Amino acid sequence: MRSPAEALDLIRSSSPLLPAADEPVDPRLAGRVLAADVRAAVDLPPFATSSMDGYAVRAADLGDGPLPVAFRVAAGDRPARLPPGVASGVATGAPLPDGADAVVPIEDAEERPEGLVAAAPTPGAWVRQGGRNQPLARRLGAPKALVLDVLSARFRRRATAAGIPFNPAFAGAYDFTKSPDFGDLMRQFIAGMPEGGLVMCHPGFVDDTLASLDPLTTQREAEHTYLAGDQFPPLLAANNVTLG
Repeated sequence: MRSPAEALDLIRSSSPLLPAADEPVDPRLAGRVLAADVRAAVDLPPFATSSMDGYAVRAADLGDGPLPVAFRVAAGDRPARLPPGVASGVATGAPLPDGADAVVPIEDAEERPEGLVAAAPTPGAWVRQGGRNQPLARRLGAPKALVLDVLSARFRRRATAAGIPFNPAFAGAYDFTKSPDFGDLMRQFIAGMPEGGLVMCHPGFVDDTLASLDPLTTQREAEHTYLAGDQFPPLLAANNVTLG
């Protein structure tokens, strides 16, 4: 009787590795095997979706009583933000509402007139992550950040292949044409930021030289005021964020 190792050697010797060949994409390639991994230039979908029919929730909101069901999301919908203390109905494949971090399958839940009753799920339960861990509403609401994410896709692939470490997430892009609320912006940037994530900042002191070189002096000074003020440290502490 042959040993498992001998059996594997026999199989390998009878199944020689065929040489690789470059071929154009064509239906006639059906049945052939890729010689190397092929990676998409962009993440599709670029947002998290539900893998079950059920309810999108903040996991921490469940367990103390019924949660009102505020709205429902079908596949292809652009969802509203999920406020704290409520749930939303969600279909399989539908975008996860911004603010939700888990899905309760419909068979594990009971929807009563006063709201949803279910055991608290584990954060991330029944959520299919696509691209960065951010729901559709936030990604489409920040087109500049989405473009930067797409443009960096090739760099991330090449850095990964070369074993070069890089930040797992990036935030800090906003619309310079508007007067931003930096407290609200920083809350959005930090929310869901993984360990080692990077938030780009643009603070600056405005003097005549800077004003002559940079038309965005108002935003830079306002951002500096916020970062140096009393509101920023509590935000970092509330999200267990340290600067480095």
